[in-house]
Amino acid sequence: MECALEGFRYDLRTGHLDFATEWSYRDDMAYSTSRTVAGDRIYFFGYTGDGAGSSDTLLWTDQTHFSVSPPPVPEPGMPTMLLAGIGMLGLVARRKRG
Repeated sequence: MECALEGFRYDLRTGHLDFATEWSYRDDMAYSTSRTVAGDRIYFFGYTGDGAGSSDTLLWTDQTHFSVSPPPVPEPGMPTMLLAGIGMLGLVARRKRG
C-alpha cells in the first residue's frame, strides 16, 4: 500500500483548507486507488483479477465545508516574543547577582 500527502495548506484568516492525497493498493488479485483534492473531488478506482472494475467521483459543492475545531490558537507576534526573551534574560541575570 502506498499513501501520499501531496500538498496541504490551511489559511488561518479565511479558514480555507486545501489538500491533495492519494493512496493505492495492489496485489495479484486486485488494484484500488483513491485521490482526494479539497475543494474539487474524491475519486475512487479499482479492479479485480477477473477484469471487473469500478470508479466513483464525488464532487464538492457550495455546501461542502471543512472546519477545524477547536479554533486555532494565534501565535504570539515577534515583538511579544522579543520582550519575553529580554525579560527572561533579565531575571536570569538578577538571580546570578543576588
